[in-house]
Amino acid sequence: MSYLKRINKPLALCAALLSTSGVVFANSTSEVNNRLIDLAAEQARLLSDRLSMEVLLEIESFYTDSDSFSGEARHNIVLATAELVTVAKLTDSINANFILVYEGGDGDPTGINVDVASLKFSDVLGADLLVGRHYLPFGAYETNMVNDTLLHELVEVRRTIAMVSKSYDVYSASLYIFEADISEQTTSYGLSLNAEYEHFSFGADYISNVAETGGVYGMLEDLGYHGHLDGKDQRTAGLVLRGQADFGGFKMIVESFQSDELTSSTFGTTKDVKPKALHIEFSTEYKGWVLASAFQRTDGLMGMLARERASVSAGTAISDNTSIIAELWRDKDYSLSYGGTAKNSHSASVQVAFEF
Repeated sequence: MSYLKRINKPLALCAALLSTSGVVFANSTSEVNNRLIDLAAEQARLLSDRLSMEVLLEIESFYTDSDSFSGEARHNIVLATAELVTVAKLTDSINANFILVYEGGDGDPTGINVDVASLKFSDVLGADLLVGRHYLPFGAYETNMVNDTLLHELVEVRRTIAMVSKSYDVYSASLYIFEADISEQTTSYGLSLNAEYEHFSFGADYISNVAETGGVYGMLEDLGYHGHLDGKDQRTAGLVLRGQADFGGFKMIVESFQSDELTSSTFGTTKDVKPKALHIEFSTEYKGWVLASAFQRTDGLMGMLARERASVSAGTAISDNTSIIAELWRDKDYSLSYGGTAKNSHSASVQVAFEF
């Protein structure tokens, strides 16, 4: 028998064994891959149950015939807002909130900011506790317009706070404390009360130190008032009253702000400022469009905000996550006797918003 014939059978047996083991190995590899895929899917499901993310993009184009009542026309297209909202469910009773925001506006170099970074503890002795950097519940600023309300520009405030909230039936209340930023100020505080019924709601927001709000503080700085950095003005209180009503397909929004006098001393001269703002808006829905009109008025804010603003807007959804809104508005400045220009401006803006 030749050498080749002698090894033929052993070779055939080895080949058969290798073939069988290859099938077994392939089946084993396939099973491991399937298990890894199932494990990854389970981890993704658990992550999606505990982590949610939302993205908002707002692109705006605007035109005005008199920028800041200067008589100069201006127009631009900007990425007005890019916002990433992340909510993580750490436990059944603890949530972490994290918001990154870019508000570019027109040539704003501020870039991306950490808007909110806070922890919320639910049902702590029957109430909710929030700690961290967050917006204070001082004003609601709701509107159907492209522009933020003048009241929003004036009194929005964000600080590192500790806030306790409690709800009962249609009523809710929040009490918060925070360290002031404007000087060597002791702890400031605020209170927000709300009632929400089927067709209407109302609320009141109080803050012990209104100079802490971004708009008021900026106004005092821009107007050269420095006395508010020390003295009694550190305890000048502010109040927002707000309400909404929805009847017969029409919605009304009313929100007002006022404060005690801010007495400031600049170069030995005493000046008093008592800022106020009012926002009234009506809206309705017609064939998929939200139509709205608004009137706003301010007091004591010459050189910072318009005296009056009248606006109309129309907006609609163009897909499940994309909407478009257009606004026309007319601003009126303070009179010459109040230090204004007594001029008017006419503006228009279109915003496309995308969220997912």
